[in-house]
Amino acid sequence: MGVMRWLAERLGVGAPGGGGRGGFGAGGPGRQLVAPDVPPIRVHWESTHVTPILHELGALDAPALFADALLSAVRRTGSAVPRFLSLGIGDGQLELRLAQALIRGGVEQFAFDCVEPNPLLRARLRAATLASGLDDRVFPIDQDFDPWRAGKHRYDAVLADGSLHHTARLEKLLDAVQRALLPGGWFATRARIGRNGHLRWPEALPEVQRFWQELPPSHRWNHQLRRQEQHFTDWDHARIGRDGVRAQDVLPELLRRFTAPLFAAYGNLIDVFTGPAFGPNLAPGNTWDRAFVEAVHERDEQLLQDGTLTPTHMVALWTADGEPVRAHARGLAPERCVRQR
Repeated sequence: MGVMRWLAERLGVGAPGGGGRGGFGAGGPGRQLVAPDVPPIRVHWESTHVTPILHELGALDAPALFADALLSAVRRTGSAVPRFLSLGIGDGQLELRLAQALIRGGVEQFAFDCVEPNPLLRARLRAATLASGLDDRVFPIDQDFDPWRAGKHRYDAVLADGSLHHTARLEKLLDAVQRALLPGGWFATRARIGRNGHLRWPEALPEVQRFWQELPPSHRWNHQLRRQEQHFTDWDHARIGRDGVRAQDVLPELLRRFTAPLFAAYGNLIDVFTGPAFGPNLAPGNTWDRAFVEAVHERDEQLLQDGTLTPTHMVALWTADGEPVRAHARGLAPERCVRQR
């Protein structure tokens, strides 16, 4: 059954009207690759479907899971003045929230090393720490995390939020993290784990093409490449920067070194339609657009459960201490999420 027929029968909605691109302009000449903000339709999908998945791990969302991990690590390691590390922090807003969560949780004295090679982003974090009074506990570190070396410090918890799939020398980085963790420490991660360069695996492409055929021309404008796409073209994001350069190796390499008491994995086909290229064409306020995303998500879940597809995203807590499983959301253990073909 075609997606449009499925939508019509289930929700009684028609196809979106032609013309326009969901209120987004076509833009003009300039850089070939544009990285816009997270599309609202992606936020809608994550709040509707990813957040409940994380609830299975006992967390409100990924930042809450990370905050709980840092507080738990302090209890597990017994450190009087714990030390934490975040690899590839961007502007450091998450790390500031985590530092504030530590203080609210009764951990007043700690050190939070924040590795970021971009001087502008480090400067932003430095200004934010001064403004919030956290400059004596949160420290921007000028170092490339590919690969990162711990030096003299060992850590109660290490955080890699969206940085592992950018790392070319992944094995060296994970080895360094394993050595740097104190006994009882957590390695908290959020990462892309699909094919390198965020390409589609061969088993996913026919499914993407099936849904693509249901999109009207107004929903086929590529906001990253600034061009209209008549046909879906899979392209390698790793050719520009290091986006997804080792994505498919992240999960197997983690499993060689750690176990995951808490693990959630999700997504595949949905990335094409809610990502920065085509996601801005779909609006959460449009009934047809929401129903289309719902149809793609349901197909993803069906194919993830029967093993036809493997997930493209994960959130997890890892340990080098062999701790037993606490929760694997929807029964998807990390070993099941590694593509075997």
